[in-house]
Amino acid sequence: MVGHICIGLGYGVTGYYSEAIKSLEQGAALAADPFYKQWAKLFLASNYLSNNQITEAESTLKEVRAYSNEFGCELFGLLTTAFLGIISVIHGSISKGINMFEETKRSGYDDGRAGWHAFLEHMLANVYLQIARGGEKPDFSFLVKNIGFLVKNAPKADQKAQTHFNLAIEHAKKVGDRRTLGHSYLDLGILHRAKKRFDQAEACFSKAIEVFEETEAEGFLKQAENAMESIK
Repeated sequence: MVGHICIGLGYGVTGYYSEAIKSLEQGAALAADPFYKQWAKLFLASNYLSNNQITEAESTLKEVRAYSNEFGCELFGLLTTAFLGIISVIHGSISKGINMFEETKRSGYDDGRAGWHAFLEHMLANVYLQIARGGEKPDFSFLVKNIGFLVKNAPKADQKAQTHFNLAIEHAKKVGDRRTLGHSYLDLGILHRAKKRFDQAEACFSKAIEVFEETEAEGFLKQAENAMESIK
């Protein structure tokens, strides 16, 4: 059981989400202890989310949150709040999702959990990245739901994304979180590319490639290499 979970975690941190999901599903199914079952399901939900399986991620996170609330497993509760914040943003409720991130971040600071900082700053940065990049025209219901947030934050989204990515990079270096460090460099490079700051994008992609090579994260390394090729 623990072997399946550890193998799943290994696949997840290197970017092979489908393989991670298979291993974590097996680990959760085999776990007799409720704690280990929910531990597996928490990381299973994270990989569902990364693999764009939003429905599966949301239902699994709600199950883990119910366990956390019943048995006082605070760490699981903080993580589920953060991931459900991502899902709120995906569903179009940007302000609600950001509030959930901020709630989780405050808890992390209050309890001295330095490892939270890089993770949460990276998630916040990605919300502003999506706003700054623009893309498809949003539908009317999305605009109505988020009009206050967008009016206030859209003009500053580029700068806010940069600020949160740089904080994520700073905290990731402090705690040795190489996964978040690599992703923050990659995503910051994507922001610079979208804004046609190609020299800065190239520098960020180069640093992301270096980190992913060091950590042998092959799936993410390919993404960074493809991003570098896109500006040449």
